[in-house]
Amino acid sequence: MPAPSTRRRFLTGAAGALAVLAGCNEQSSPSRRGTVTPVDVPRTDEELLQEAANIDVPSVPKAVIVSESHLQAAIDHIESVRSTVESVLADSDIEPENYDGIRYGTPKSILDDTEQRLEDVRELGRTEQALSIASNTLRELSRLLGVLQAETGAADGESLRKEIEAERDAIDALPSQFDYRVATPVERYLPTLYTAESKLENLTQGPFPARAETEEADDETVPPSRIGELRLHLEHLRRQRDDVERFHATATDESAPPVRDGIDDALTQLEAEVRQIAEEYGAEPSGQREDLGETAEGRIRGVRRSVGARSRRWTEGFEEFRQDGRRMVGLLEVTEWLLLFGGVDAAVDRTLTRLGPDDFPTESVVTEKRRAVEALEAVADGTALQRRFAERSHGLLRSADSRAERGIGNTEEVAFVHLLYVSAKECANRAATRSETVSEALGG
Repeated sequence: MPAPSTRRRFLTGAAGALAVLAGCNEQSSPSRRGTVTPVDVPRTDEELLQEAANIDVPSVPKAVIVSESHLQAAIDHIESVRSTVESVLADSDIEPENYDGIRYGTPKSILDDTEQRLEDVRELGRTEQALSIASNTLRELSRLLGVLQAETGAADGESLRKEIEAERDAIDALPSQFDYRVATPVERYLPTLYTAESKLENLTQGPFPARAETEEADDETVPPSRIGELRLHLEHLRRQRDDVERFHATATDESAPPVRDGIDDALTQLEAEVRQIAEEYGAEPSGQREDLGETAEGRIRGVRRSVGARSRRWTEGFEEFRQDGRRMVGLLEVTEWLLLFGGVDAAVDRTLTRLGPDDFPTESVVTEKRRAVEALEAVADGTALQRRFAERSHGLLRSADSRAERGIGNTEEVAFVHLLYVSAKECANRAATRSETVSEALGG
């Protein structure tokens, strides 16, 4: 650990001397009062950092709505594939406990694991985590089904290829379903509509087999493992497409007026904000000392420049964001980035005002952690959109705690932890304002 500053060495030394004197006086003078005046012993930087890290971070309730029918559809999909697997096994000579033609277990172990995961899904209930577990469970079960069908001669490669092509065509048509008739209150449903678009984006950009590869499926020489992979992709596409459609259905109301124009107007305003930041920070790092972070001050300023440089990504994507199936992704992700930049910008200024040549007031880290927690608690009880934006603050708090727990008490590290805590507080404070701005733009 680096040597403490002169001020800290003096305080520590004085406190140690007072403690020794107090102990001697108490032992050598039994006729005096049995207690002595307590002495405040300054805590070390490491102790203060640990105190900050030990302050509990509140959880942020999830903002995305999973309907009961959505959850049940995911469960039904798994049970349908499982039932087919069990039928294939019942009609074949394959031994569920001994068959080794599958990379990740035997038919029995996969079926046992499926049952356990279904229990987990039901216990988790209407959550994104439950849907994620369901999707992963379906992947392994579907691969098993494809392999078993190939082994028993029940795999129809041509039909499988056509089904995959049909799913791709259905996915390509999904953006046309996004008419942006958002249910009210809009701030409750926007995060769910965002999730529908985000999953659609991942689905269209996912690592799926090329069309030429699927054409191999009708070749008799295709090994069972290949049929297993194709079946996996088919069921995965079906599950993900259903997720997109159901999230979209939950977030929209056919009787509500479309807010497409309001989203586009809001994107125009966001673009102006982003371009203003890009003018100052959007250029490539210059390689100067402050950019490289070779000093405490340079490192702090470098954080702002690094976050600001991401404006290049957004300035190039606004036209794409004005397309159906992409609008909500653009609106919320750009807003979140602006929220982050504003929080970091304010945090850098506040940190630099406290940064001395060789020292940083570590006790302020504890204060800022408490303030950040209070700010997050306030927004965590807010609307779904506020909670969505508050996730950024929650992540910054976790990052700051992780660094604080290391107990590295040098000036640069303490200042950086301080920066993260203040950023978390500022992001939480801005979440409510940004949420109101978005909601008002869409008539909420």
